[in-house]
Amino acid sequence: MSTRRLLRIEREARFEAARGTLIARLGQAHRDDGWFRTPGVVARWRGRDVEVRFPGGADAAVARAALRVRTGGAFRAWPRGRLLRWVGLHPVAVSGEVPPQPVRFVVERLVLDLGALRVSAGEGQVRAEVAWDPAAPDPERLLKVLERLERLALDLEEVTAPREESGGELTCPFCRDPILAEAPVARCAACGTPYHPSCFEESGGCAIYGCRHRLARSSSGRFPAPDPKALPGGDAG
Repeated sequence: MSTRRLLRIEREARFEAARGTLIARLGQAHRDDGWFRTPGVVARWRGRDVEVRFPGGADAAVARAALRVRTGGAFRAWPRGRLLRWVGLHPVAVSGEVPPQPVRFVVERLVLDLGALRVSAGEGQVRAEVAWDPAAPDPERLLKVLERLERLALDLEEVTAPREESGGELTCPFCRDPILAEAPVARCAACGTPYHPSCFEESGGCAIYGCRHRLARSSSGRFPAPDPKALPGGDAG
């Protein structure tokens, strides 16, 4: 067998091992080798649809990660050259809608800490492209990119939500009582279902079958799920 063929086999083995790590670490993930699709991994992770793609497969020089997000905001961001940073310009250039500071901070961390080549939002997704070395694939770095993209998705959803939500016709799915007009509303960070804040906490997360996300957002901040030991029927010891 030729040396070139052996190197090719080794490269494909490294690629499959990296993809296997992603599949193992992402809940409900599966391989996606469709004839017309870029090889990668598709997952349902932390209540969101996730895709990681490798254009070129085992020879990919770029990896593309994307998460679903419930916002219509659209922008593209990329790193400025080192010289432009030295003259005092913002380290990240942006086109489209200018993201607010919390969003911009996460974008900067994706670019500066994780080496993202481009970060973008729009059409119901947040996306990042990062350099990928087929000779030394690094799935752990991609998992860190996904963590930052989730943070970006949460911040975008909070920014686009009204500062003060009111009920009116809303009904809490936990207690089945209406959420009165001008009353505070907690919305599941994954599916957007409205709750009384106290009901979301008492439920220990979203009560919708198939969701069960454990974070909510509202005008007053997020509501983390309580300690399971503190819930009725929880492990007391």
